[in-house]
Amino acid sequence: MEFMCSSYLVIRPSAEKTRGLGIFARLPIPEGLRILHERPLITADSSDEGMAGAYDSFQSMRDDDQNALLRLFAGVNDVVPLLPEGRIRDDEARSEDRIQNIAHFNGIEGQGVGYFLSFSVSFINHSYVYYNDVSGCITLHALRRIAQDEEITISYFQENPYQTKNERNQQLAKRSMVELRRRLTTYNQNNNASEESHYEAITNLRELVTCMEEETMESLELSLCYLEQARILSLLGDERARRDKARKALQLRLLCLGADHPSSADLALQVHE
Repeated sequence: MEFMCSSYLVIRPSAEKTRGLGIFARLPIPEGLRILHERPLITADSSDEGMAGAYDSFQSMRDDDQNALLRLFAGVNDVVPLLPEGRIRDDEARSEDRIQNIAHFNGIEGQGVGYFLSFSVSFINHSYVYYNDVSGCITLHALRRIAQDEEITISYFQENPYQTKNERNQQLAKRSMVELRRRLTTYNQNNNASEESHYEAITNLRELVTCMEEETMESLELSLCYLEQARILSLLGDERARRDKARKALQLRLLCLGADHPSSADLALQVHE
């Protein structure tokens, strides 16, 4: 049994049969490659809110999404896999306690969204995770090279299977700021950038901004990152998001250069265009 969740990833039974399903690399995956983007099943401002509202969210899902969620790990004491087919098994599988357990074990606190639960993404443990506002999806990039057929599944049998958001952000800051700047330079040198390139640039900028914000780098460079986000969002036709990023850029520009600087006045005009 296999379920292909992207060109690069496949879900199949784990080599350790007691662990159930796992996610594996279908092909060799180079560092930095975007390997998956997927619409989340549940989103919330925090993990507590996500788990508290998980059952109501489940009730409002489409049948296909409900069936996908029910196949996720529900704890080592989950009896559903041991029950025979029938009404009792179905009722237990859809019980409120079990849905909350699924939300507890599979939900992730990601960058840009407080909490989310997504079918394929919830199997991953060594990719950085963030919410793509433009596409409305969770997006994954590989932080290191991954060999073909390597299992990249969360190990649930440990005290804390998930890094905290701050731990992930610190790791991201250490590894990727130089690489992100390089990618953005390449994008800016491309005079015929495609829509996909715009989305990729927005993604890279968001990661770079996250690094700077976590490091409390209230600098002119951060202001320029916000301004570049605004420019690309304008190309993509998202005027509301453009204004939001331009306002953030202006706030930092005023902080760094003051209201009398000519660029501050120019940027203020852009914000109110």
